[in-house]
Amino acid sequence: MRRPALHFSPRKGWINDPNGLCFFNGRYHIFYQHNPYSSSWGKMHWGHAVSDDLVDWEELPIALYPDRWYEDDEQGGCFSGSALIEDGVMYLVYTAVAGGKQRQCLAISHDGEVFEKHPANPLIDMPSGYTDFRDPRIFRHGGWIYMVIGASDGTHGFIDLYRSEDMIGWEAMGHIYELPAEQGRMPECPDLFEVDGHWVLTFSPVDYVREGAPVMAVIGDADLDRCRFVPRYSQPFDYGSDFYALQSFIGPDGSRLAMAWANGWQWMGTFKGFSPDPESPWCGFMTLPREIRCIGGRLSSYPVKSVWDTFSHDFYKLDGELSGEMSICPSPQSGATAVSIAIRRDVPNAPAEVDIEQGRERMVVIADGNSSSVAVTIWKDGSVDRAACLSVPSDASDMRVDMIIDEDSAEIFVGGGLSTTSFNIYADGKRSIGCRSIGRSTKISSFTVSGRKK
Repeated sequence: MRRPALHFSPRKGWINDPNGLCFFNGRYHIFYQHNPYSSSWGKMHWGHAVSDDLVDWEELPIALYPDRWYEDDEQGGCFSGSALIEDGVMYLVYTAVAGGKQRQCLAISHDGEVFEKHPANPLIDMPSGYTDFRDPRIFRHGGWIYMVIGASDGTHGFIDLYRSEDMIGWEAMGHIYELPAEQGRMPECPDLFEVDGHWVLTFSPVDYVREGAPVMAVIGDADLDRCRFVPRYSQPFDYGSDFYALQSFIGPDGSRLAMAWANGWQWMGTFKGFSPDPESPWCGFMTLPREIRCIGGRLSSYPVKSVWDTFSHDFYKLDGELSGEMSICPSPQSGATAVSIAIRRDVPNAPAEVDIEQGRERMVVIADGNSSSVAVTIWKDGSVDRAACLSVPSDASDMRVDMIIDEDSAEIFVGGGLSTTSFNIYADGKRSIGCRSIGRSTKISSFTVSGRKK
């Protein structure tokens, strides 16, 4: 397994959910679920890395060790949580798991490097009758500090809301959201935030009946004082199978940024120790950082500018039209590659096909400008492995599809991020990119294949 060039991955050990994303003391911080002793899932720690630009990351010493009675368990540890910055202090809330109990705890840092667990831990015990109670997301709204927590009674899933004045004493306010049966039995890693004047609730549903949507997003109206959230519109945040445990945070310019784990339990297997390469000393990586917007009542997510700024060298450029004969584009054999195509919508047009092969796996992207739809299919050893279908409302003259292909992943953005899909496609050091028209010709405004700066 080759290490991603543009996606964060650990030097060694297993990682999954991103935790505690924040901007603190002039740097971006990411914490993450981490087993430092094996490339398989194990007793959870909080790994820690920092960045100046969300592209190049420096790993720091482990932030949280499972060293207290309420978290010292081989099948437990310091599970997922989040961060809040108040008056120059970083507060981390997390779920401590031991003996089958899930409890919410607090750690504090004044410098972003040394973390002290609060002596009052655990602050919130698992309520009676619950089988799941984890992944606290903390935020300030008005005069209160709020926390949403994913919960379940074993059959039904819900998101609980708590509030506090000092982050130590917490008032239970009730269920702010109950999952419909079709959305699964447990909402992992919930997040509740405002963006562009809309309230958005995101979570990763366990046992969701619809495959290929590991993060759900619900846009609605929230009244936190009354513990009310009224859904208006729901959508998969990303239509791929390898996008889980999304967490957002506020950037230094006030923008809403987010990252996710570039995987999903449905594929990895819960606690089964699966690794794409069992000999690898590491396993797992994060998605590209994205900016979240709400445009016309629909969520948009698109890689931050610093990601695109790393690409400067165009290996291949074409405009005018594509023919039915496959054109094989020069591309780097390793690292990250950006592929973009803009298909004209102002004329009758045949769909365009972009093929990306990485060893045993092949991704086929068919984009139809007239219907503003994109079909993505992952082939493995000649058989269909995974697929997604994207569509975007558009009155623009072009339909644009942007792709970032890394050593082990592909993230695709249609209409500037109005519809996205993320898949892991494992490389063996070979990469081939081709394009053609499915029909007589496809009129395009541009097709480019770009590499990163040297």
